[in-house]
Amino acid sequence: YWLGQSYLGLGPSAHSFNGNERKWNVSNNRIYIESINKGIIPAETEMLTPVQKLNEYIMTSLRTMEGIKIEKLNSAFNITPQEMLSKAGRYTESGLLKLENNSLILTREGKLLADGIAAGLFF
Repeated sequence: YWLGQSYLGLGPSAHSFNGNERKWNVSNNRIYIESINKGIIPAETEMLTPVQKLNEYIMTSLRTMEGIKIEKLNSAFNITPQEMLSKAGRYTESGLLKLENNSLILTREGKLLADGIAAGLFF
């Protein structure tokens, strides 16, 4: 999940992701079982836009030890290092993010504010 890889969720309320779309099964057990017995997978689907994919990468990778890989932003999303570093500037200056091995990584203090920092880095 945190690396943006595909995963399959099985059962009521389960979520799946294939890189382009997210699906989630209904949470009601009775409706789920009745639908499966009829050969229907009771799920809703959301197609992700390029910006949603980018922002999801920012949010999930920020929560890993490796952080946001600047080169991946460029190769996968066409975001220049300058664009990202400009957005991250206020967080690096305040000691919440650090640039290490060409990745933006949360500091110990930054981990307490991870969701807010991610939102501040969104495009």
